[in-house]
Amino acid sequence: MDWYGHSTMHLANTYPDEEAEPLFIEARDTYNAMGLDNKAVRVTSALGHIAERRGDLDAAEAAYLESIRIHTRDHDYLELAEADFALASLHWRRNDVLNAEKHFERAVDTFVAFGVFPRAALCDVNRAALWSAQAQNPTTRNTMLSHAVDLMLPAVLYLNEQAHQFQTASHRQSWKALHSVWMNRVFEMVHEIGDTKLISELVEMNLNTGVYSTQKVPTSVLPQVSGRMGRLTQVATVEDHATIRAMSLSSVASRLVAGAALPQLPPPKLLMPDGSIAAEKYLDAIGTRFDQREQLHAPVQTW
Repeated sequence: MDWYGHSTMHLANTYPDEEAEPLFIEARDTYNAMGLDNKAVRVTSALGHIAERRGDLDAAEAAYLESIRIHTRDHDYLELAEADFALASLHWRRNDVLNAEKHFERAVDTFVAFGVFPRAALCDVNRAALWSAQAQNPTTRNTMLSHAVDLMLPAVLYLNEQAHQFQTASHRQSWKALHSVWMNRVFEMVHEIGDTKLISELVEMNLNTGVYSTQKVPTSVLPQVSGRMGRLTQVATVEDHATIRAMSLSSVASRLVAGAALPQLPPPKLLMPDGSIAAEKYLDAIGTRFDQREQLHAPVQTW
């Protein structure tokens, strides 16, 4: 019967929520009847996400807490971190800031410890967004926004760098589009703070997308992300990959270029006219917080 629960679960993953939910329930009950709660918990997480999308936050919270209980018992730390991430997002929806921060912190600590840096970066992005949303007091707002930028910008830069593992321009463009909402938020916060130097540096960095290479670009260890099976990509809503690609690559010429295999290395650091490196402290924070990428090129002048 194990195969039946397994097949039912994966079949459900291909259907819309209203059709998938009874199949997930059937798979969960099958696993539980066999005493396989370590497998049933994966379905429980999926049911939690369906409940959250439906607006039943109590049912979603119960599912996430059950996932945390089972994964804690089984020392399944990465799945535990995913459940913490999901629960943090739910607490944020309820405006329960303390519990949202608590579970985001637990998730990011686990992801960093196990070297799953893209997920850790996504936790930092959401934590920073949470902080910026709480910056309502005019006397402390700029300070809180500065802290949010310090946390969010290295994470967004790191996530954008992961696009260079993809071999085609369209895949890199789609990956970066997923995180463009966060870079836009960084620009908004930096503009409000009034840091014109950092704004100019970020503009230059956004134009400095990468270096084309004839060598195969080493692949990173990006985890497979599936919102249905308990791996939320981010709290903010973003367009579907295909929609993004269709909107940004509409011309025939663009499609030809986008589909070509054009390996690309991460861009070099940029040397600003005043002699400083653009966003240097944030680039250094990537190596401290996540993993350090090798610099293959000397800094490039921007003037």
